[in-house]
Amino acid sequence: KILMSSEPKEVDGLCADQTFTINSEFKSQHRKVPLHTTTQKDASDDATMKLVNTDRKHAIQAAIVRVMKARRTIAHSNLIAEVFSQLRSNFKPTVQDIKKNIDNLI
Repeated sequence: KILMSSEPKEVDGLCADQTFTINSEFKSQHRKVPLHTTTQKDASDDATMKLVNTDRKHAIQAAIVRVMKARRTIAHSNLIAEVFSQLRSNFKPTVQDIKKNIDNLI
């Protein structure tokens, strides 16, 4: 046993003034060996990320076009905020991605 009780057990459990000590003589018969597992990076993960990035790019560009058709003229910061608010429900685009897609559309 790992813990040793200094007083005998009561019938219904532990009492409040009961103390325990650690048994330094305890030795486990089971050996614990740490196993370090490595995850393999699949080629399908890369292909999936490329598809996701292209889908996001198209979604950002579509949101930019929708906002510009509705507003005709809009300040750059307001355009970014509007695109961000439209795409917030699908994913969280970065400002750099929005700016890059604005430049691609121009």
